[in-house]
Amino acid sequence: MKHDAIEVATVSDLIATLRAHSEGQTLWYRGQGDKSWPLVPSIVRAYPDAPVETEWALLKRFRQNAPRLLSEAVTTEWEWLFLMQHYGVETRLLDWTESPLLALYFSVYNDERDDTDAALWVLDPLHFNHSNNCGGSIPGDFPFCGVDNLMEGYLTRNVMASVQSPQNPIAAMAPRSSARIAAQLGVFTVFHADFEPLENLCERQHVWKYIIPAASKPRIRKDLEVLQINKFSLFPELANAAQLAKERING
Repeated sequence: MKHDAIEVATVSDLIATLRAHSEGQTLWYRGQGDKSWPLVPSIVRAYPDAPVETEWALLKRFRQNAPRLLSEAVTTEWEWLFLMQHYGVETRLLDWTESPLLALYFSVYNDERDDTDAALWVLDPLHFNHSNNCGGSIPGDFPFCGVDNLMEGYLTRNVMASVQSPQNPIAAMAPRSSARIAAQLGVFTVFHADFEPLENLCERQHVWKYIIPAASKPRIRKDLEVLQINKFSLFPELANAAQLAKERING
């Protein structure tokens, strides 16, 4: 599938486009405010010279200070990685959502980028995994972080030990243990020690993007607000509840 030339200028455009292209398969979505940004995780954008080693150092520093601030114990390395991702620490995780409308929101929410075309990326995760020999035990099955042995090789400590033998990224599920991940219908691609942009793999057969024209962003934001897709619905936290209350009262 190669749909990169298609523009999506309205919510209804997105629905019609997906109806034509989905073909009944499972798809994941990711919105990015600039169509030129590659599909690489935050750790390689911030620390391109030593991403794995830096993630390991960040993980240790984070674990040093975070435990006394947590209301519930975090026990596994996967839980620590997802907690770090939740609070904006760079990791090898790349966020996706099962909802195209939520991904569309992330494509357009930042009005400071209204002069730049955005991208709505689409991933066919089952075929992507199959092409990398990471398919599940039955059709429709995904590797699960902390459950499937396959994922143990993607833990930071194990990637550190095999950095000279990098593996391809893998599309995986994880516990939706935070309100944010649950609200965003979060799923992930987990990178190993090879940080080739995801879109360069599989000759774009299982990863493609739609273009959101810059001029369409304000209208799309208004339409998504009508559908109650906003900062609070995606980030259900007290600060955003307060902001939404003021916006609704002040108009």
